[in-house]
Amino acid sequence: MLRVSPNKTMFACYRAIATATKSCCVRVQRRMSNVVKPIVLGIESTFDDSGIAIVDGNGQLLGQHKISQQNEHVETGGTVPLLARELHERNLPIALDFALKDAQLTLQDVDTIALALGPGLAPCLHAGRSFTQSLVHQHNVPVMAVHHMEAHALMPRMLTDVPFPFMVLLASGGHCLLHIVDGVGKSRKLGHHLDTSPGNCFEKVARKLGLQGGGAALESLAQKGDETRFNFTVPLTRLRSCDFSFTGLRSLVESTIDQHLDPQPQQQLKEAPIVELANAETAQLKADIAASFQRTAVRHLVDRCYRAFEFARQTNVPLSSFVVSGGVACNQYLRQKLAHLCDEQQIQLVIPPMEHCTDNGIMIAWAGLEMVRQGMPPIQDIDTVRFIPQWPLGIDIRDQVEACDIAIAGATRHLFY
Repeated sequence: MLRVSPNKTMFACYRAIATATKSCCVRVQRRMSNVVKPIVLGIESTFDDSGIAIVDGNGQLLGQHKISQQNEHVETGGTVPLLARELHERNLPIALDFALKDAQLTLQDVDTIALALGPGLAPCLHAGRSFTQSLVHQHNVPVMAVHHMEAHALMPRMLTDVPFPFMVLLASGGHCLLHIVDGVGKSRKLGHHLDTSPGNCFEKVARKLGLQGGGAALESLAQKGDETRFNFTVPLTRLRSCDFSFTGLRSLVESTIDQHLDPQPQQQLKEAPIVELANAETAQLKADIAASFQRTAVRHLVDRCYRAFEFARQTNVPLSSFVVSGGVACNQYLRQKLAHLCDEQQIQLVIPPMEHCTDNGIMIAWAGLEMVRQGMPPIQDIDTVRFIPQWPLGIDIRDQVEACDIAIAGATRHLFY
């Protein structure tokens, strides 16, 4: 296991770990006698990624495959649940076949199946459960019910030493959660999104700017912009909690776009030099809006994390690590600001590689292994178990956070100016 001092981040280190893990997997495939029981197969189908992965008892990745549906949903401007279900039904068997071949295993070698039973889109969860049922009927094997968001939180423990308790920010297209994780199946919720998620907000703003590629495209555009040009209001500054809100910010940014990006005057310009100048000004304006929005959204996230650290300190929670996961964790600007914050707080920042921040079967398999190690019970009957589209995570202690009345008073301002 790799250990990193609190004033260093895990970005470069994780890349080295991933490379080492990959080469280790190759060796395991060549010498199957080195595979340690139990072998756990993870199934992910909560949204629009069909992921299958296989890990052994030591947490070594033996094989994995993921099939994205992103291209199929581009024309609709968002994920269509019933289409996503059909694609999962088609893709999961393909992903399983590739993962088993990658691991040089058969289904009979699998000791436990870990299924992401929620939260997520109901049709997608239905596809995953139905697929798992078919596997259990072929090969009677226990199934662990995995919470999708807890799997994100536990994922870094597969690659490095992250002792309990640790704090985690889970930010994605569907969720935004801030928790203290005390153990497998044990966490305390400090804050969650009150309306839309950060990933959804980035997606909507990107679309309003005419970008394809969602949050990643917006981040790329923001690198060319002036983040101080528009002074958007940071959400919930008067509320001394760790909750998140992005709807108001999104509305403000969309209103700014409508106000400043009127296509009519550009259509009336006839002379080529003037048109070229107008196009350049419009491109720069879009970049400035993207950068200003990104700074405000990220500051909102950082402010909440700062208050969470203060709460942990006041309540004597011995934190040594701060995990950030979910699709939004791919944002390099967010990573940079959180790295500075954790350096000041003397807390180790742990962020999985980008390919592991998004939904994948590896995190589900690893979470299942963690549950097996803890002796947690499997699903009693896969044919009667219900998937859980809205599945709360942990014990809600947000009222305790507010009761501490922790003021920020510009404590993070220097990170953004």
